[in-house]
This record gives sequence, structure tokens and C-alpha cells, in this order.
Amino acid sequence: KEGGRHLQRFSPENRTYPVCLAAVTEDGSALEFVPKEHLTKEMCTVACKSDGMILRLVPEKYMTASLCKEAVSSKGEALQYVPTKHRTAAICETAVKKQFSALAFVPENVLTPTFCAKAMKDKSDCNWISFIPERSRSKEFFEELAKLQPNIITHTPKQYRTVTFCRNYLESMKFKSAAEAIQKNEWLIGFLNPGLYDHETCLAIVQTERFGHGSVSSTRTNVIEFQKSSVQIDKLLRFTDVCMEAVRKLPRLMEYVPEKFMTEEFIKQILDVRADAYLYLSEKYKTEDINEYALEKDNGGLRMVMENFMNG
Repeated sequence: KEGGRHLQRFSPENRTYPVCLAAVTEDGSALEFVPKEHLTKEMCTVACKSDGMILRLVPEKYMTASLCKEAVSSKGEALQYVPTKHRTAAICETAVKKQFSALAFVPENVLTPTFCAKAMKDKSDCNWISFIPERSRSKEFFEELAKLQPNIITHTPKQYRTVTFCRNYLESMKFKSAAEAIQKNEWLIGFLNPGLYDHETCLAIVQTERFGHGSVSSTRTNVIEFQKSSVQIDKLLRFTDVCMEAVRKLPRLMEYVPEKFMTEEFIKQILDVRADAYLYLSEKYKTEDINEYALEKDNGGLRMVMENFMNG
């Protein structure tokens, strides 16, 4: 069960060089039990190839750039034990390709957007973003990164998805507008900065199939939630036709339509396509005329609720 670490149970006289070499070949962590007189460059190299984390036990005189590369090729997080002078862009790149978590040990002067884009260009999984240390995080860092690796948008924290970040994303993806991006990729809903929500973009959002699968949050005010993203309702419902389409898809949004749009004509147009939107209509708009109009449009589901209102 212990493999090479069984070396610790050997008596000193039986820990010969060949035995120790066999042990660290099987399990690099067995280097911990190798007598000092056997800690050669060969022994340390073999151990690091097997388990890069054992680099922490390698004598300084053997801590060469090539040995460090062997270690991080085995375990990316071994980068934390690589001397500063050897933490070059090349060795750091090898480490983070092996383990995203090694990003925490990349020197600040190396950890640039260009470095990240190069190291992660073949990674379809963008979860590596979460391993970028706080010391390196800034809106400028992510804005530049969006130019080089735009697919990070869904993994970039909201506070860094600035208008500039999103514009860089759109430009990198060769979209002419935010609306076009939404039309071609519905999953972008909730990931674009609201500062890009012009009329065309708002309309594109509410016209998607994905929008109809959203839900008004029960825990967060003024928010429509989607899987892994959300949209502020007041940033979206700023145009009459957008409100119309939004309520048609999600009738509960009737209660969020701005008062300036809530004319009798508008309400009736909504009821023409979604009579159940009446359930979310503010009491101040439930005039006798509106009540009767809703009953006309209803296919039976609202009648009992509305009759109780009119008789009560």
C-alpha cells in the first residue's frame, strides 16, 4: 500500500543507493526517507519526475532550472517551491498548464493578460480564471484579457465585466453590436454589461427563447434569474415594445413595467396576448373597463379570481 514510501521501514544499512532510487522512482515522496549521502542530482531528478511537490526537499545545489521544470511538469503547484530566479515565464507556463491552481504562485511581473492568454489558449474550460490571485485582479487586467481570450466572459466576475471589457469581447468575436451577439449566442444574456443595453439589445434579449425560461427572483429585488446569470429588470424594461414582448414571455413582469407606459391601450394590448398578466397588474389599473376586457380575453383560468375581485 505504501509503495516507495515503504522505504521508511527499511533499516539504515538496507537503504542502499539502488534501493532508494527504486523507491523514489515508484513514489517521489519517498525522497523524504533517503539518507543524506544518497541525495544526488540523479536521485532528486527521478523523485521530482515522480512527484513534483517533493521539490521542497531538494538541496539548493541541485535546484536547477531543468529540475524545476521536471517538478512542475509533474505537479503544477510545485511552482511554489521553485526559487524566484527560476520562475520564468516558460516554467510558469508549464506549471499552470498542468494545474490551474499554480496561477497563485506565478510572479506578478509574469502574470500578465498576455501570459494567461498564451498559457490557456487551448483550454476550453475557463475555470482557471478563479485561480488568478487577488493581487493581479483589476478591471484593466480583465479588459485586456478580453481582447486576447474572449471566451472568459462567462467566468469573469461581474465587477470586472465593465463596458470596456464587453466591447473588447464583442470586437474580438467580430460582433457588430451587443444585439447581434445576443441573437447568435443566447447564453450571453446576463453576462453583458447593462451599459450596452440600447433599444436594439433589450429587444434582442426579450425575443430569445432563453428569456422565456428566466424567472423573477424571489430573493433578489428587481432581478430576472437565468442559469448562471441574471439581468436587472429596470435596465431592460425601458422601451414600450420591449415591455410588451417581455410580459408576453414572462407575465409576472407586468408589475415591473414603468408607470409611463401603463396606459389603458398598452394594458389591453398585453391582455390580448397574455390575459394572465392581469394577475400581476397593480390594483390601481384594475378599472371596470380593464376587468371586463380581461374577462373577454380569458379562456377560463382567470374568471374566478376576477369575479371575486369585482364582487368584493
